[in-house]
Amino acid sequence: MSGFFWNVWGFNKTSKHGVVRKWMKEGNFDFGCLLETKVKEGRADRIINYVFKDWSLLSNYEEHRLGRLWLVWRNNVRLTLLYKIAQLITCSVSVEGRHEEFFVSFVYASNFVVERKALWSDKRNHQDSPMFKEKAWLICGDFN
Repeated sequence: MSGFFWNVWGFNKTSKHGVVRKWMKEGNFDFGCLLETKVKEGRADRIINYVFKDWSLLSNYEEHRLGRLWLVWRNNVRLTLLYKIAQLITCSVSVEGRHEEFFVSFVYASNFVVERKALWSDKRNHQDSPMFKEKAWLICGDFN
């Protein structure tokens, strides 16, 4: 099982699509997150279908107009959304053939102090939640 986290700033450029597609194939990843794609929602499906053929997508366009976080995964992965805001997506991940489930938060932190404070408050609430106590946890992020 392997995952990735990549800030692909400006994924609108078609020149980046081939690079990411090749890297994905060579890396043999099961799931991962692209952030700061700057792709408008109307173009997302077309790009996903080319770069991540037959993968699933979960994004946060509902929270931010440029879908700052794109979670992608193969069909051998069960990814369950637990929490989503403009700066963070938390989910549980279970990979076929493995017994353990783990939690992961993908973060793209805002540069604005007020928004960042809200993010850390949310993360603290996550940590204190009975759902997450004594569970494997991974935080991947871009905190500038």
